[in-house]
Amino acid sequence: MSNPQRAVVVGASYAGLRAAESLRRSGFAGELAIVGAEPHHPYDRPSLTKGVLSGATDRDAIALPLPASLGEVTWRLGCTVTSSDLAAHRLSLDDGTDLDWDGLVIATGLRSQHLPLDWEPPRLSVRSLDDSEKLHAAMQRAAQAGRRMVVVGAAHWRPPAG
Repeated sequence: MSNPQRAVVVGASYAGLRAAESLRRSGFAGELAIVGAEPHHPYDRPSLTKGVLSGATDRDAIALPLPASLGEVTWRLGCTVTSSDLAAHRLSLDDGTDLDWDGLVIATGLRSQHLPLDWEPPRLSVRSLDDSEKLHAAMQRAAQAGRRMVVVGAAHWRPPAG
C-alpha cells in the first residue's frame, strides 16, 4: 500500500517509543497504535536495577517523555498479542480485539533467562517496573528478617556448552 493508514508498534518500551517517533519524523500521518504488555507508558529500564531497586527513585521519575511530535496515539497498554496473520495484516490481542494494520513494527525485546540449578530457589527476574518493585519489597523483607539474598546479574550469560 503506497499510503498506509494505520501503523501498529508492538512493544511499549524505549525501542517502541523511538520507532513511533521515527515513523512520525518520516512523515507517517496515519493512525498510530502502540501495544504493550505492561500497564505502564514507556519508561527508562536501566533505572529498574539502579534507582528503583534501591528505593531512591520512584516510578514517576523514570517515565520517558512522550513528545508532542507523536501526535495522536492509541495506547493499548496491558495487552499482549496472542496471534498474528501477516497475510491479512491483522493482530489479535488477549482482550479479544483485533487490530488491522498497513505497517507493523515489532519491538518486544527479550525474555530473561534463569540459571540452571540443581535446586529450585525462589526467583525474581527484573524485566519490568513491577518486577523491580517486587524485588525491592523482597529485599526489604529479607533485611528485616535478618536473611540473606543473592542477586545475580547476567546480561550476557550463556549456558555452558555440552
